[in-house]
Amino acid sequence: MNKTNPKIIKSQAKKNQIKSEKIYQLQKKVTIIGAAGLVILIATILTGFFVDVNQESSTTYQLKSTNSIKHLITKIFNHPPTILGDLSESKTLNSSGATLKLDDKTFKTVMAARFSTQEIAYTISESTIDVTGTWEIFFIQKPDFIEVKINEISSTNNLGYRAMQFWGAKNRYSNNFFEGIEELAKMD
Repeated sequence: MNKTNPKIIKSQAKKNQIKSEKIYQLQKKVTIIGAAGLVILIATILTGFFVDVNQESSTTYQLKSTNSIKHLITKIFNHPPTILGDLSESKTLNSSGATLKLDDKTFKTVMAARFSTQEIAYTISESTIDVTGTWEIFFIQKPDFIEVKINEISSTNNLGYRAMQFWGAKNRYSNNFFEGIEELAKMD
């Protein structure tokens, strides 16, 4: 058979037209899904406007630990947790406190311990994630656990982080901080 036969050419043209229409329909669906995804992402980030820049919370946790409170406070000073829930990778002491590093994030902090009242004041004066504030951590020894109470007064200038607070817990930095303390308590 000859490929220049009009019937074959017509048949190929019809097949190509059908393929072209399928590709166009697929492109249309991908464009609609992409646009919807972008709108959802923007809407999610904009929900950060519904969360106040300033946050205040008081949260109590139960810590299962065999460490004494004094030992736990010392561990916190040696390996400071961050408000992101992880222990800092490095700590640089300076005249105004310490600079903590975690991945590409830095936190300028001042920590003060009061062993007599078993509490820590943890202040972030500057951070690369635009979160600053003070966290007061109180430790109370109970028969089977250590009660950890965290009072938070913070400010979040990052719209994305405020959106996460809208969709998650308002006290997420206190929760993250406690996760870091739990991790420290497990270390020996």
